[in-house]
Amino acid sequence: MRYLLSYSFLLISFLCAAQETPDPPYSGALGSGGTGYGIKGGATLATQTWNGYQRNALYSYHADAFVEILGAWKDKNETGNFRRSSFQVQLGYHRKGSAFRNIFYQNNNPPPNVFHNLSLGFLGKGAFKIKERNNLFYGIGLHVDYTMTYQLQGFGAQSGVNRFNYGVWLGGGYEWGLSESLALFIELSISPDISKQVYIPPGLPTQFTDPISGQVVLSTEQKVYNLPLELSVGIKFIN
Repeated sequence: MRYLLSYSFLLISFLCAAQETPDPPYSGALGSGGTGYGIKGGATLATQTWNGYQRNALYSYHADAFVEILGAWKDKNETGNFRRSSFQVQLGYHRKGSAFRNIFYQNNNPPPNVFHNLSLGFLGKGAFKIKERNNLFYGIGLHVDYTMTYQLQGFGAQSGVNRFNYGVWLGGGYEWGLSESLALFIELSISPDISKQVYIPPGLPTQFTDPISGQVVLSTEQKVYNLPLELSVGIKFIN
């Protein structure tokens, strides 16, 4: 929890610092401020850490809807390097997990571990104007996830899945302004969990049996964290 409070403090500090400078008389691309809203989605490279078990990445997908409060473009040193800050709230579906590989599994192509998460994110963002309507942007934030359903191989009903999880969001991308009210963008982000998606205590019976002794294989302790890398494309409407 102390990590969550630390990241929250950093996010609030970032947003407060971005509002210190008064707005210069500038009418730039996509307006001097306002509200943006839109959708984004794309490919996910989902990974997890499991103690003592080899895991492959799960190739997956995600989608979000968002609202973004846009600050005015500012040139603090009157150098022509315009910047602005914004605050974004996003809500979407994020499919996380990992591919399963274990010596006790009899199937050559076992199904992956998949967690279907509803994710709420709070992001502080900054942008640098590159051209009249194009900009580079970056962001830092927090996400809170609720696991709606899941498929977990090997540990049955006593899997210890945590329905609620939280973590950080780090990302950036490039935005193309098609007009003053419409933009397209591409974004790359990583959002590691701070809390555990799964906790499995040692000694639970699994669905595996030892091929030599025929005895049921017992679990080892597992502390499982999500680490997804996401590539998104999106569209943003601005007013």
